[in-house]
Amino acid sequence: MIGQAHNDVLLLPILILLLYCGMIHFQKRNIYTSLGLGIIAGILFGIKLVPVILILPFILLEGLHKNSFYIMIGMLTTMIFPSIFFFHGSIVGDHQALYGFLGVLAYYNSTLFNGVPLYLIRWILSLFSVPEWWLIAPKLLTLIRSIVIIMLSMLHRIFTSNDIAKTLYLLMVGATFLSPKVHTWYMIPLVLLGILADYTSMMIITWIMTLSYGMYSVFPPHENFLVETVLWIPATGIFFWELKKKKVSEIIGI
Repeated sequence: MIGQAHNDVLLLPILILLLYCGMIHFQKRNIYTSLGLGIIAGILFGIKLVPVILILPFILLEGLHKNSFYIMIGMLTTMIFPSIFFFHGSIVGDHQALYGFLGVLAYYNSTLFNGVPLYLIRWILSLFSVPEWWLIAPKLLTLIRSIVIIMLSMLHRIFTSNDIAKTLYLLMVGATFLSPKVHTWYMIPLVLLGILADYTSMMIITWIMTLSYGMYSVFPPHENFLVETVLWIPATGIFFWELKKKKVSEIIGI
């Protein structure tokens, strides 16, 4: 229930189920499909924390409608019920499991790899001599990441069933790349969602990002901002080129 292990492959069938249930929900939009979406989101949370954001477009789709409440109920119930078996000791004063969970989260948030956005923020803050810039940078990245996720959820609203896969794909891309760590296995769900949304650039981007592990070929291994930036430039260029190409195709009706 930690949701931080390298379980990205396990997300694939759940993401397919989320997409399928989302398409059914778009057509019917009743209590059963709403609860189903919430339950699937709760399962995603148990495997990995980040993909739980994929429920946001469906909540925005419903707005203040009661179906949003059912989605939240289904998600929270699915998240909390299995957690009882891990954290029940906290009820009687044994907080060992809770401390262990928080320790894993703290370790995750303190480690870095291939996180060019974080390095860029650090460089800007240090350039302006911001006090304790090394502590502020991760918090600022988290804030930017949250804002981007909310903006993507609002700008890429679900208006047709065809919008679902694209919206989920863009959300996961934003959440994955605006992170202190960008490992190649984080992109496994992105490749799947990209294929389902008819975007193929992520397969090339994943291959490019694999080259970042070349930094481990030296001893002792260390981060190299220049190497990572050189890899990120073509990767982001390919991604935005495909987005622009798709947008033009939609406008001219190809």
